[in-house]
Amino acid sequence: MTQPRPTPLRHSPPSGLYLGEGRDGEPVVVPTAALNTHVAVVGAAGSGKTWMAKVLAEEAVRNGIPVIAIDPQGDLVQFLQRRDEREVPPALLPMYRELAERVEPRIFTPGSSHGTRLALDPIRLPHRDDLAAIEGEARRAEEEDNMIQAVAVNLASLASASGDRSSQETFLLQVLRGMKRREAVDLADVVHHVRDPELSGIDDPTVFIKDSARTNLAMKLTSLVHGTAANLFSGGVPLDIDAMLRPSAEGRVPLNVIYLNAMTNDDQKQFFVASLASEIYRWMVTSASAEGGRTSFLFYLDEARDYLPAGAKRPMAKEPLLRLFSQGRKYGVGCLICTQSPRSVDYNAFGNCSSKVIGRLESAQDVERVSEWFSTEGGAPSWLKGRKGADAGSFVARWAGDGDHKKGRSLRGRLLYSAHEGAWSPDRVEREVREAGGG
Repeated sequence: MTQPRPTPLRHSPPSGLYLGEGRDGEPVVVPTAALNTHVAVVGAAGSGKTWMAKVLAEEAVRNGIPVIAIDPQGDLVQFLQRRDEREVPPALLPMYRELAERVEPRIFTPGSSHGTRLALDPIRLPHRDDLAAIEGEARRAEEEDNMIQAVAVNLASLASASGDRSSQETFLLQVLRGMKRREAVDLADVVHHVRDPELSGIDDPTVFIKDSARTNLAMKLTSLVHGTAANLFSGGVPLDIDAMLRPSAEGRVPLNVIYLNAMTNDDQKQFFVASLASEIYRWMVTSASAEGGRTSFLFYLDEARDYLPAGAKRPMAKEPLLRLFSQGRKYGVGCLICTQSPRSVDYNAFGNCSSKVIGRLESAQDVERVSEWFSTEGGAPSWLKGRKGADAGSFVARWAGDGDHKKGRSLRGRLLYSAHEGAWSPDRVEREVREAGGG
C-alpha cells in the first residue's frame, strides 16, 4: 500500500499517545488512560489502518507500557527494524530516539523456531490461593472453574475427536478438576488421566462420556503430544505472561510480537490465540490488580475479523477474546483491535472499545455500522459521511474522556518509527531475528 503522507510536528507534544496532527496543525494526543478502555482502529484496505494501529503500539511503548501483539500475517514483526533516522523530520527526532532507547522488540513464533519458539506445555491451571483477591468463597470457586473450563474447551476443540463435543468438554473438565491442585500440568499427563480417569477421582467416566468416545479422545490428544500438532506443545520457552512483561534491563519496555504465519493451519492458529487469551485472563485474575489506574499492558490483535467474526460464527478464539474485552479494563489490560470493515468483527468487541480511530470506509454499509456505534451518544457525528472515500492516512479519532472534542478529532497520522513494508515471510522473520541478535 502507499504509505500515508507524514506531516511535520509544529509543536512539541505533551506526554501521551501522539497520533499525528489535526487540521489546525495542533498535535493530536490521546491520554494513555484511554488504552484501559480499549481502542478500535477501522479502515479499508490501503487506508493506513495498520499504520495507525502500529503508531498506537509504538506510543504505548514510548510511554512505558508493554505490548503483546498478535501478528497473523507478518506486518507487526517489522517492529524489529527501525526506520532510518535520516527519514525522520527533526521535530520528531526526540520521540523517535526516546522510543529507540526504550523499546525491546521480541519475536515469538509458536510451533516453529523462526523466532523465539513458544510452547503451550505445560498448561497452567489456577490455584485457589491465586484467587485470594476475589471476595467470597463461592465467587472464587466460580472463577477457578471458569478458567479450567476454558482449558477443557480449547483442548477438545483442537483434538477434533469425532462424536459429541459437549460430552468431551464435560469429561475433560472433570479430569482437569481432579488435577487442579497443581499449578501446571503436562499435556501428556492429561492424556494419562483421560485413559485412566480414576487418577482424577472419576470412578465412572461413562456418566460423562462413552468408553469408545473416551478412547477416541485419548488417541486424538495423544496425537497432540506425539503427532504433527506436537510442535505447539514441545520445544522453546513456555508461554509466560510475567516473562513477556519483564524487561531485560532497567528502562526497557517489552514489545512482544507473536507471529502466527509459520503455523501449519488455521486450527492451530485459533487454538494458540484462544490459549493465549485464556492465559492472559488467568494472569489478570491471579496477578493483576483489579483497582483502576495505570495500564498493565496493551494487547494488540491485528486482522481481528479472523478471530472475532461478526454474527453466529464461533471460532475457537472468539469467546476467550470477548472475555478479555469485557474484563480487561478492570485489571488494567488495554485491548487494541484493527480491522478493515466494522461489519466484519463482533459487535460486542467494538461495544467494549470506548476509543475509536476511523480511517477511510469502503461502503455505505460500513458508514451505517459506525453510525450505530455512536447512536447512544447523541446520533451520528457530522464527519462520518466524509469517511467514505477519505484520503489514505487521514483519520477521525474519538476517545474516552475527550470532553473538548466529543465530536471527534480529524488528523493525519504521524510517521512510523519502525519499518512498514510488505508482510514478512517466515524465512524473512528468521533472517531478521538472527541479524538482530535474537535467534
